[in-house]
Amino acid sequence: MPTSGCRCIVTDDLRVDGGLGEWRVGSMSEVVPLIYLMREEGHAMTQYLITFPSDAMNHIPDDEMSEVGRAAHAVCQDLIDAGVYLLTGGLEEEPANLVGTDGTVTDGPRPDFIGGITIVDVPSREDALRWAAKIAAACRCTQEVRAIGFDPELEAMLGKVAVDVDPLKTRDRG
Repeated sequence: MPTSGCRCIVTDDLRVDGGLGEWRVGSMSEVVPLIYLMREEGHAMTQYLITFPSDAMNHIPDDEMSEVGRAAHAVCQDLIDAGVYLLTGGLEEEPANLVGTDGTVTDGPRPDFIGGITIVDVPSREDALRWAAKIAAACRCTQEVRAIGFDPELEAMLGKVAVDVDPLKTRDRG
């Protein structure tokens, strides 16, 4: 059972258990509304961005990188099992594209600032810091933690989507 957040298990239909009983829907397109509904019922969480610089792992010998990879994947599995995982990954060593307000695309800088990212959805900053410590130990480098701002207008838009799909969901208690 997750300690916080929601656990998503994808089968023929989608089931989300956030400690409120099980919600079922028929397609992946309804995931966001369900998460919104769970937040609406008192499971509000904050998303945190956890990052490390692109050169932060340069001190690790090549022959130890597979061990670091296994340790990092173990932490990812822990995040998934806890129901707080949203995203994790490393930025490719390629230039960014800069898109101007008029749509013009130009080549940008290489990712020399951020090398890896993780986004978690947890109840508190302290929880985010605990996860960052696990990531830091696995990746053998310092992590930076920042809260992702809450946007009430976006939450209202998600609420509208949740209302629009309401007839499609069923709720199992039991």
